[in-house]
Formats: sequence, structure tokens, C-alpha cells
Amino acid sequence: MSEFDSPEVAVIPAAGKGTRFLPSTKATPKELHPLLNNPLLHHSLKELKEAGVKEVILVNHREKKGLNKYFEPHVELKNSVGDKPDLVEALESIEALPKVTFVYQKEQKGLAHAIYCAKDELNGRDFFVLLPDEIFIPESIDENPSKALSENFKVFGKSVISLLEVPMEKVSSYGVAKFETTGDQLKILDLVEKPKASEAPSNMILPGRYLFDNHILEWIEKTAPRNGEVQLTDAMVLMSKDIGLNGLVTKCPRFDGGSVLGFLKANVFAALKDEKISNDFRDFLNEVIK
Repeated sequence: MSEFDSPEVAVIPAAGKGTRFLPSTKATPKELHPLLNNPLLHHSLKELKEAGVKEVILVNHREKKGLNKYFEPHVELKNSVGDKPDLVEALESIEALPKVTFVYQKEQKGLAHAIYCAKDELNGRDFFVLLPDEIFIPESIDENPSKALSENFKVFGKSVISLLEVPMEKVSSYGVAKFETTGDQLKILDLVEKPKASEAPSNMILPGRYLFDNHILEWIEKTAPRNGEVQLTDAMVLMSKDIGLNGLVTKCPRFDGGSVLGFLKANVFAALKDEKISNDFRDFLNEVIK
């Protein structure tokens, strides 16, 4: 029996401009770019639902009205596809996702600041944080990284973050963890933002999945900005040195949906796993790759 209750609320920062995907993000938020036929945001909420999350606080920007529109009822559209059960089911899948509420980040002052914008709505609750452009495609529910964090929290009752092993030459693009192993736990000792490979404490990066004790907000308050932004890694280091922070290695296939190439790779991978289209898609790839 679990000793601790896993959170049922999550925060998703989504106020960024998505400039790496211009010009498409001029009109369509990056979070609504499709992974097959479901937007990245839909994919993220489905992952959180499997982890027991019932409410998601989406940190948005006032200009990104498409995110709000995605969750609004559209009776006319639903009626127009009423004779096509598969399309009705697709629309109803949005309604089955965790409840979404919006808060707004007026200025982009870093990831930690975005999370802090949800403080009032969190109202003292522990919470997940998920970055929707970090795409995980689990082979089974047991590979779901958010669910794995939930199960870890139920046992240890301590903030825990996902870690992912990457080739050392790629660590300079990520936050990188220094840790020690204590029994079944990885104890975070330090986090270094985008280090040179020669200076990196490990090749374990932070792939955008977190489960926090609400006290992380206190450490965000105490974190000094760097270059005008409050860094989440800095706040987590403060937390780790006071009340501790655990790491949990994920083996789930992961793709960088913040880059055009990573986004394309994710869609190819997902297509090859989709029973409805995988055979035809594989035949197509064989035809064009010679």
C-alpha cells in the first residue's frame, strides 16, 4: 500500500513564442502542432491522465488564443461529423482529458517564473510539471514517465525528476544532473545548465518531466534571476541542498519536439507504431529511401 498520495494536478508552461517553428507558429501555437492527428498538448494531457492527474493548469500568453479554443466545445463541428463515429470519438477524446484551467504569463522570465504564475491556482498542492515539446512515446503504460514519477512519489514522498541518458556530446543543450546512488534512489547533488561536455557532471539530462512538493515555489521565490530569467534548475539545486530531490531514470523513447528535426523524428516513430498506418507508411519509406 502506498504511503503517500500522488498529486492530481499538473502545470504545463506554454507561454513561449515557439520561434524555432516560424512561420507556422505565427498563427498556430507550437503546442498544437500535430503528433499524427493529436496536438502535442493533447498528447501531454493524455500522459498526465494515465498518471492520475485530473486538473492541468496551463500557463499561457494572451496572444495564444488557439490553446483556449482547443478546449472550447464546438457543437456545430460535432454535429457535422455525427454520422462518423471515429471522428465523434476523436472530438470526445478532448473532453475526456484532465480539466484545463488557464493562467497567464505577461513576460517571459524563465521556466521557473512560468511555473510560479500558477501559485494561486495550486493553493498549496504538490504538482507535476510537464514540458509539452519534450515528446515521450511509451511502448506501454509502464513506460509513461509521468506515471513512473507518480509511483516513485507514492513510495518516497519526495520531489522527483526524470533523468535521461544521452551521448556526452549532446549534454551542452540541456540541464545536466550530478547525483549519487543511495539504495534504490538517485539523490540529486547539483544541476548544471548547458555545460560543455568536458565540464558536465554526467550524461544524464533533464527531459522535462518533474513532480514537485509545493515547497519548490518557496525556492523559486529565493532564486536570483540570471540574464533576466529565473531558472528552474537553480531553484531545484536550492531545494536539493535543503530537503532533498530525487532522480528517476527513464528509458521511454523521447524526442525533442522543440526542433524541426526532433518533431519530424517523433512523427515518424509514432507512425511506425500506429497499427492503422504503420504498414503503408513503412512501405512508403522503403520506396523513397534507396
